[in-house]
Amino acid sequence: MLHKNKFSTIQSFLEKESFQQWVLFPEKKTTGFWDKFYQKHHDKRQLMDQARELLLSLRFKEQHPDKETIEKSLESALLKIQASSDTTVPVKNLFTRKAPVLWWAAAALIPILFLAWYAFEYAHKKNRLKKI
Repeated sequence: MLHKNKFSTIQSFLEKESFQQWVLFPEKKTTGFWDKFYQKHHDKRQLMDQARELLLSLRFKEQHPDKETIEKSLESALLKIQASSDTTVPVKNLFTRKAPVLWWAAAALIPILFLAWYAFEYAHKKNRLKKI
């Protein structure tokens, strides 16, 4: 009987994480072993009950901030966000900053492409006429 020697004090139950889960957050996965243990070991029930009561009494008092504190905190956060967004540097678009240069390049490219196409067609036409 390993369990009789292992769980001989309240502390031995409290140190076991699965026992804490069984007491504080009972779920089907975690309750099976400890429910059986409780039913099988009548001599350990008093220790288990005491350990259980001690664990349940350790609940901490929950403190929630009042409405005024929440509003002050929110206002402070919003001011910080606004201050950081005011100091950001706007990103300039490449096309607006270099638009005149791009327009001139495109305008110069159109006649060059037209002349290249015309030269290609003229050369092809000449070759076709020679073959006939």
